[in-house]
Amino acid sequence: IAWHPALWPVLVEQLTEARVAAAFATRQPQAVRRYLLPRLQAMNFVLDEVLDGGVNLALNLDSHGKCLSYRLLDEPIDLPLALLPHLAGPA
Repeated sequence: IAWHPALWPVLVEQLTEARVAAAFATRQPQAVRRYLLPRLQAMNFVLDEVLDGGVNLALNLDSHGKCLSYRLLDEPIDLPLALLPHLAGPA
């Protein structure tokens, strides 16, 4: 989720399906799909088969998949200097 509308185009440009697949290469995703939610300035990624069919097939809470999401949150983004003030959040 973009913290500011000015950050949204940067995230869309840089967080591509290919980049996310590369970030999770050790998990060997069979497919990576990105769903853009522009009205929310957010995106959702679906990575097929990264949990080896483990907890994803169970009826309980998918705690391992939630942990994997932090890997994506740690992905570096190249941000133009002019947009740095938007990282501080709302005034």
